[in-house]
Amino acid sequence: MVLLIIICASACFLLFLFWAILFIGVGFSARWVSTLIFAAGRSYNDVVKNDIDTYHFLFKPFIKATVDKKKRTVTSKALFGTAKRKALYREGLGSTLIVKTSADILLKQAEGITLPEGSKAPADAPWPEGNSLERNISENIPPEALSRFIENHFRQNNDDPHLKHRSIMVIQGGRIIDYGFAPGYDENTLLPGWSMTKSLMNALFGILVKEGKISLSDRDLFPEWRKDSRRNISIDDLLRMRSGLKFVEKYVPLDDVTRMLFASHCAGIMALNKKQTAEPGKVFNYSSGTSNILSYIIYQKVGGSLKEYHRFVRERLFNPIGMTSAFLEPDSSGVYVASSYMMASALDWARWAQFYLNSGSWKGEQILPEDWVKESIQPREPKDPYGRHMWILYPPPGVEDQKMVSLFERAFAMRGANGQYITFFPVIDTAVIRLGWTTRHLFDEKGFLRSFVDILA
Repeated sequence: MVLLIIICASACFLLFLFWAILFIGVGFSARWVSTLIFAAGRSYNDVVKNDIDTYHFLFKPFIKATVDKKKRTVTSKALFGTAKRKALYREGLGSTLIVKTSADILLKQAEGITLPEGSKAPADAPWPEGNSLERNISENIPPEALSRFIENHFRQNNDDPHLKHRSIMVIQGGRIIDYGFAPGYDENTLLPGWSMTKSLMNALFGILVKEGKISLSDRDLFPEWRKDSRRNISIDDLLRMRSGLKFVEKYVPLDDVTRMLFASHCAGIMALNKKQTAEPGKVFNYSSGTSNILSYIIYQKVGGSLKEYHRFVRERLFNPIGMTSAFLEPDSSGVYVASSYMMASALDWARWAQFYLNSGSWKGEQILPEDWVKESIQPREPKDPYGRHMWILYPPPGVEDQKMVSLFERAFAMRGANGQYITFFPVIDTAVIRLGWTTRHLFDEKGFLRSFVDILA
């Protein structure tokens, strides 16, 4: 009898797990297919074959996405519709899962939001002023070695079809020195940042601090926090992922992050309602929920509407640095999902990298506070891995060569799922941008970085 109960309980658990994977999968599928078809201009068959079916082995046999080009929606279903999600595409805003709302409400939410006419960078002007792609000679990176570095990594795509390098670009001294793209991709193809999107919170809070609209020491941030110790959480604690809030970031069915991204109406509100398990400022806990709490704070600070948030991002950040292809994607409440959802071309991701190599300035205009980037990558404690929504890099263990050690002085990185990486080496005014579609356990970030560093030695 006991054995029978154990067998039945195990079977029920496995069935629930199976349903949970597909429930999250239909949300992922609907939103991602919508973004890549309507924004990036890719074909349905290409997206399903090269992005959706390869993401999880259960997606291909059980999930089906249907595209309505007239209404600009994508509906994904599994298990005879018991798991179902719909995403709506809106120009300039990308795709949004329709959760506890309707398509009509989302369309009304977006009224008055348009991209400014004539905003595209000139095609014939060299990057970063325009979109003309040219290679420039580096003074300290051998061009032949750099070319081999890029070619070797794209050659790996042939050996491992799941690796999917899609764009590799190296910038130095304000110019592109080399680049490469997978077949079917080029400098204008829209590519995701995933968690590299978190770096937007660093920049936007820098702007608000510079304008005197917010302070890093601000506390008592939400009415929901005033009755308990959460009132002591500061903006700086949130930027450094040291809020003490409980948030599970494992990307397994129905954990905090997957429910937040694919089943919540407002990601920020879901995250700010989490309980506190540690004293603010004491414990680092990487949390996408934290990024969306920060995004919700900005949403409230700039006017409490998607229209005003969109205007703030474009006028204060994207337009000044020429990121004309870039856009953030909001949740159903109208707040940008700042943990994960930013799309941009390879050229604009390179502009984003150049902006940080410039210490937050562009064409002589200091957009961020003068020491903001420098302070953002200062650790709170020795070997602290994270600054203000930036990863801090250190020399590899055991390295004693002084040239190599000095290379990592002030080095930092932006990182995103599926192998999105921008690695910064400020001492040589260089950044490496890698964009692709690789499951995290397959992409060897350390090996990729080591192979680049080797050509500098």
